[in-house]
Amino acid sequence: MLKRHFAVVHFLRILLDVLTVGILWNAVYYFRFYSGLFEHSGVPSCLRHLLLTVPVVIIVMLCRHWAGIYQSLRTEPTFRQIRKQVESILLGYMFIVLFLYYSKETPYTRILLILFLFALLAGLLTSHSLMILALHQVRSRGYNQRHYGIIGTGKNAIKLLRDIEASSHSGLKCSFLIDNKPQLEGKTIAGIAVYGAIEKLGDLAKETGIDEIYLAVHGPEAASIYPYLSDLQNKGVTVRILPNWGPLAQMNRPSTIMIGSSMLFTASESPLTGMNIILKEIFDRFMSCVLLGLLSAPILIIAALVK
Repeated sequence: MLKRHFAVVHFLRILLDVLTVGILWNAVYYFRFYSGLFEHSGVPSCLRHLLLTVPVVIIVMLCRHWAGIYQSLRTEPTFRQIRKQVESILLGYMFIVLFLYYSKETPYTRILLILFLFALLAGLLTSHSLMILALHQVRSRGYNQRHYGIIGTGKNAIKLLRDIEASSHSGLKCSFLIDNKPQLEGKTIAGIAVYGAIEKLGDLAKETGIDEIYLAVHGPEAASIYPYLSDLQNKGVTVRILPNWGPLAQMNRPSTIMIGSSMLFTASESPLTGMNIILKEIFDRFMSCVLLGLLSAPILIIAALVK
């Protein structure tokens, strides 16, 4: 019931990034000093540069792991993936520059370091995109699937099913729907088998080998299902809950926070946090200087005419 092929895909993604960073680090060296496009006063030791490949790769991979690059990306938006990629690359590059500076290794020109930055951005973003496209193609053909079940047959459950089915590249495949409605036993919804007794949940999960279960019912009915969910969780099944937020569901990037033993759902959070505050301050000051420069010319002309 564990996630199928996750370890293999995880290993391949890491291996691809390791090879990409290592190749780029050495390719930039040869491009900088042997292409003839750049002048130089001397060529750093090739062997020393080759040995530096190991710490450079380790630094980049640690930063990418810290940024969550190698987590499951089946349902993560593309823009958020790109943002995390760029953040991890810039962070890794910064630590590489610091490492080269404090390790007292052969001094590298700014040209080589700048070339390596652009090579990292282009190389890792390209390799990531190709890997994701390959996974999408594989999943759309029925491989590397993750199976799930839905508890509930109401409007929200059907909407969830249709949303997932519309994203075939995610590799999520519904195995069954189940609800406490005996009249639905033996029927199908959108080609998916429906079961009318929640007591069958444990046996169904074992028979179908699902990886995830989605709870799409609420209120007292949901409370009676929690013991079954707890049992599935202990067996390695991922449990997800579809909240009944109504219009709040349209708000951007909901999340959860814990205060003591209480869980709060955040429907929307102010973007002015952390680095965004600093960036906004820099942007405001920059735009103020630009506007001041644009308005200073006509003001000076008016002042001269007044005199």
